[in-house]
Amino acid sequence: MTDTDTMPPGWSTGNLGYLLASVSKTQPRKWSEQRLFGYLDIGSVDNTSHRIIEVRAVRSEEAPSRAQQVVQAGDVLFSTVRTYLENIAVVPDRAEFDDLIASTGFCVLRPMKGVNGRYLFYLCLEPSLLAAMAARQTGTSYPAIRDEDLRDHRVLVPPSAEQGRIAAEVERRLSHIDAAEASLDSALRKTQKARVAVLRTATDGSLLAFDLAGDATKECEAAGVAYETVADRPGWARVRLRDIAKVGSGATPKRGNPRYWDGGTIPWVTSGQVVGGVVHEPAELITDAALKETSVKLWPVGTLLVAMYGEGRTRGHCAELAIEATCNQACAAISLHPDLADAQPFVKLVLQARYEENRVLGSGGVQENLNLGLIRDITIDLPPQDVRNALGAEADRRLSLLAVAEAGIAKQRARCSSARRSVLSAAFAGRLVPQDPTDEPADQLLERISADRATATLTKRTRRRRITQETAK
Repeated sequence: MTDTDTMPPGWSTGNLGYLLASVSKTQPRKWSEQRLFGYLDIGSVDNTSHRIIEVRAVRSEEAPSRAQQVVQAGDVLFSTVRTYLENIAVVPDRAEFDDLIASTGFCVLRPMKGVNGRYLFYLCLEPSLLAAMAARQTGTSYPAIRDEDLRDHRVLVPPSAEQGRIAAEVERRLSHIDAAEASLDSALRKTQKARVAVLRTATDGSLLAFDLAGDATKECEAAGVAYETVADRPGWARVRLRDIAKVGSGATPKRGNPRYWDGGTIPWVTSGQVVGGVVHEPAELITDAALKETSVKLWPVGTLLVAMYGEGRTRGHCAELAIEATCNQACAAISLHPDLADAQPFVKLVLQARYEENRVLGSGGVQENLNLGLIRDITIDLPPQDVRNALGAEADRRLSLLAVAEAGIAKQRARCSSARRSVLSAAFAGRLVPQDPTDEPADQLLERISADRATATLTKRTRRRRITQETAK
């Protein structure tokens, strides 16, 4: 809703900045004394809970150049930097949050007298306001909005008393949504834990009790691959990936050469696509020239890909190619020996079960990236074919049930997000709580704010004049 729409009775309209008091600036690096202070940067605020999660203790002489804004309890911190626009929080009224300096990456919103601070905070989370700010971002190396963009944003202003009622009702409703989301998150953690258990018990054979014939060591002998016997599991063979599969990688054809990309028809996959478990679509398409002239390789359907590096939790994930495709250098491609091709589903289960282990392969478990040597040296305890098939079928059945449960959780999570947006949208359009005709109209609040601001300006001018006169004596 804008100021051209029908406003609820007693409401008014104005720029957001009109509701805000000024915030003083400082430069800790220029303080004469050396002392510690609490510093809030953009990363200090969690963009989900909208709470301050960290206050850095910084010495004045080591202060970042962006540490300039003196904040106090009740201030609303609004990040102005792209990807962090929802890092929004209120400075709590607690001792550990005294004497804080905030980064200039925040627009600090300090409510004028008569403006409810909690109302102001929730207003900053309102979907249309956030969308308007996202559209105002400028810059390439450091995309952001200006403080003025936020302060100039037009908002509807309810009476002061109604602001309090709105804030209370928003908090009440959002607390129910928070509780529902917490319950869903707990359920999701349980399904994820169950998924790990299914994978691990499937790959060590404890998922099922069975008495099946077969001997994986004989399969390995027939295929001519090296193996070791597994002492506590007769008929199982311990093998290394390098002995049962061709393990290679890919490349990224030179971006500046249009012959490698323009009009391409050959699928090309990146590590980011490995997270899904099965790769059905390529990231991009490359040309025959790229396949012939660069080190990319075309891998057959069924090839397993392991992400050797990538952003976030990508590294260590395993997926299966559902299409014939090439891949980039961040993927290890695993194509099983033809005589052991039927072991592919079990090998995939093993690699998925060892996701966390694969992530920390290397010296001391701190290596940032995997490499082909480490992938090739992964050992697998391979059961006989009948056992592999039985374990794989049961694992698939259980994982499918968990996938259904996770899809249901995701659907309910989306409903919670939609409900949250609806509550905030209704709140600041005057539809969340009824209007009270006895409330002081917002126009009178704005007139009082105007008078207070004029008085503050006059006081500052008088103070500056007095200082100038005393200096001249």
